[in-house]
Amino acid sequence: GIDVHDHDALLLHVGKLAPEAGAMLTVERDGRVMPIAIRELSKFFVPGRKIVTSEPPAWRGLAVDYVTASEHFREWTLQRRLDPQGSVWIKAVQPDSPAWREGLRPDMLITHVGSQRVTTPAEFRQAVANQEGPIKLRLALPAAQKPVRTIEPETS
Repeated sequence: GIDVHDHDALLLHVGKLAPEAGAMLTVERDGRVMPIAIRELSKFFVPGRKIVTSEPPAWRGLAVDYVTASEHFREWTLQRRLDPQGSVWIKAVQPDSPAWREGLRPDMLITHVGSQRVTTPAEFRQAVANQEGPIKLRLALPAAQKPVRTIEPETS
């Protein structure tokens, strides 16, 4: 419902939408009008300092985000390293946390929490919410590495 005539205006208006929101675009090109339905928006990497109003708390020392928000997204795509069914990106791991002790590090990719596929940070947080005891995470790794990691609860 908003006229957009350049790249900057498109990014401005799309950037106001929440991740995972949908959008309907109407593109006019060479006199033809084409509707384009965007089912789910993602994020993309923006270099420099980030301004975040409320970062979700780390889970067992682990912070995740959209794979597309990683500076390595383009490289991973070209290398065909990304799981085509989706995953979440490990953005940060707190040293000496349960996730760190199990060998999780930034830039690894998580495909499953237990047997549940996770493709967005919200799905990840929902899958681990209110879970007690050890939780298995499946990683998108080369076959030679350990693909399943068991993350223990925080110890006091």
